[in-house]
Parts: sequence; C-alpha cells; structure tokens
Amino acid sequence: EKYTWLLSPTKLKGNTGLHYLVVRPIVGPGVKSINATLSITPITSSCKFWNETLLDWKDSGCRVGFKTTHLITQCLCKHLTFFGSSFFVTPNLVDPSRTAELFATFAENPVVVCFVGALFVTYLLVVVWARRKDIKDTVKVKCLFSNSIL
Repeated sequence: EKYTWLLSPTKLKGNTGLHYLVVRPIVGPGVKSINATLSITPITSSCKFWNETLLDWKDSGCRVGFKTTHLITQCLCKHLTFFGSSFFVTPNLVDPSRTAELFATFAENPVVVCFVGALFVTYLLVVVWARRKDIKDTVKVKCLFSNSIL
C-alpha cells in the first residue's frame, strides 16, 4: 500500500532539525505484531505562478497536490496563469561507519553505492601514487647526501 503525506512549511512552523514519524500498522484483533517494511522518499516541491504585475514567481492560491511523486508535481491553484514548479529530491546521507551495510543495499541504492565505491578507489590510487613519489624523493635525497659527502 502506498501513502503520501504532504507537509507544508506552515505545518512545520519553520522548525528545522529532527522530525519524527510514528507508523502504527492496522492489524486484526488478536495480532500482537506484524512484519512491515517502510520506505520514505523525502522530496521538496512547490507550485508557483508568474505574477505579471510584480514580475516575480508567487505561490499564493497554489498548493502541491496529493498525486505529487518524485517524478511529477501536481499543482492545485485557484487561478489560471503561467505556472511553474520547483522540485528537489533530498540526497541520501552516507554514514562512513556503516559502509559495509551500504554495499549490501546495492539493489536499492546503486548510485550511492557506486559513488562511495568510486571515492574509496580514488583514495587508494592517490595513496599508492603518493607513496611511490615519497620513495623516489627518498632515493634522490640519499643520492644527493652521499654525493655531497664524497
């Protein structure tokens, strides 16, 4: 089943930080527990119209509709004019301490897993390159030092 919650900035009252969502599945009588999977995709979307008098985008009289997804934005407005929508998909946060768990979720987050893997491989290549340069510098210093003593 798919549910959609729309939270407008007025409902959040401008508070930034952590927000908690409590999910209680509806179960039949006598059922004490249930296995459920919850997936949340946070997106930021807004509906605006072009105010020809002020020459600016305004959002009065418009709101985001319940059919909004991460692919489309449904705008419900009280007037007809030129409309636009802003849209932002919140990026996933990467916790370095849980990297092994991240690689186990490759099917769910292939872009994130590939990006973290590419960063790790790049880091290893830079470390190997820097170590080889250090070894060459050490050899040069030894040669210069031994030549100056003679």
